[in-house]
Amino acid sequence: MSVTVAGSNEAAQLWTMNENAYPADDPFKMSAYARHLGEPCEGVLPTDARLRPDRMALAAGDLETATTAKLALENKQRADRKDREEKGVEWQPVYFEKRKADDVNGEMWMYKGNFFEAKK
Repeated sequence: MSVTVAGSNEAAQLWTMNENAYPADDPFKMSAYARHLGEPCEGVLPTDARLRPDRMALAAGDLETATTAKLALENKQRADRKDREEKGVEWQPVYFEKRKADDVNGEMWMYKGNFFEAKK
């Protein structure tokens, strides 16, 4: 990628694509860096999305297992919601709470500050 410096005809090279960055056999056409972001790592909470069976199956290219796992997750979420509604229980986020942020923004979802404590 090049840009022309304002007031001149000179182009400055800002970025050069690595021809091997996107392997031809990668069905998602992601760079190594992008693939790395989705990999599970040590020390994450059990609820981390990178540990979801549907995502791991999708990353492995197993669409049938990914679809089955995703449907099971969605059905569990629906059943949990129905159970809460029948019991009259309101869902409460673990790491966020709705409160007044300031006079400009009004009420917003604000981080409670308890995520890293939960990892211990």
